[in-house]
Amino acid sequence: MKEHYTYFIEKASMLIRKLISGEGTAKERLLECETDIYFVLANQIPEDLKHKREKIKRTLNKKNEIKVGDKVRMTSFKNTLIYMKNKTAAKIILDIYDLYIDVLLRDKFD
Repeated sequence: MKEHYTYFIEKASMLIRKLISGEGTAKERLLECETDIYFVLANQIPEDLKHKREKIKRTLNKKNEIKVGDKVRMTSFKNTLIYMKNKTAAKIILDIYDLYIDVLLRDKFD
């Protein structure tokens, strides 16, 4: 039976809309969408595309989270984006879009 990825496709399309039409720089738009990005990337996708998802996650979480005592003061996502160039942030948005298109085409034509 063919597996469908409708939930990923729906959530990713809403995320991409926010990422391309939001206010501010690419870095600011990624920061604004942090929760949505984690939510979208947690959804089921084809096995052979999971390496693309993992690359996006690794790129967005290169720096360690900052803790004060037991409380997280800054996530690794936010800490990474502080040091990231806007050009790199724009590339990540494109990577998210490319993953979305790959899953969409797979869902439609497989």
